[in-house]
Order: sequence, then structure tokens, then C-alpha cells
Amino acid sequence: MKKYLTLMGLQLAACFTLSAAAFVLRPVSWLYKLGLWGVLPLAGGVSAFLLTEKGINPYAAWIMPPLSLLAARLLLSMGAFPDGAWFLLTAFTGIVGAAAGDVYNKTKRRGRKSNK
Repeated sequence: MKKYLTLMGLQLAACFTLSAAAFVLRPVSWLYKLGLWGVLPLAGGVSAFLLTEKGINPYAAWIMPPLSLLAARLLLSMGAFPDGAWFLLTAFTGIVGAAAGDVYNKTKRRGRKSNK
């Protein structure tokens, strides 16, 4: 249990740091957009995949990236909620990453079978 909480805490810290960096870089328009539309969704999907691969329930693995994005936005903008589709994109890629990790675990557990 302690291992799982540590992994989820690391995921939260990494995604929160990336989210905060994106909001701090808001004056530089292309870095801000690259962070919110590229780096954050990619980090959310990859981290959800890795956590699910390590044994965390996929339903719990996908939730930290959007929550950290929400927390960073609320803290850095004094209470303004996320107003873009990038928030939903981060949640979606987290769900896809967690589902891919779950399928990977099931395939690994069963062993690869050929289609012949």
C-alpha cells in the first residue's frame, strides 16, 4: 500500500510541476500552448500507463493528471477554473493510458498467443 501511495504521490508531483510550469510560461504563447496541448496530455497518459503497469487500479491511475492540472490552475490564478478543452484532453489521455496499461498487464499475465 505504501508503494502505491508513493507512486501516486510522485505522479501528482510530476503532473503538478508540469502544470505549474505551463501556467507560469503563459506570457510566452507557444510554450504555454505546447505545455497544455502536448506535454501535459502526454505526461498524463504515460504516467497512467506506468502506474497501471506497476499494479495500481486503472480507475485510480488516470485521475491524478487532471486533478493536478486543476490544482495548479486554482493556486496560480487565485481560483479560476480551467477553461479549455486541454483539461478534457489530459483526462482523456490519462484514461487511454490507464486502459492500455490494464490491457498490457492482462496480455502479459496470459502470455502472448498467436493468431494462427
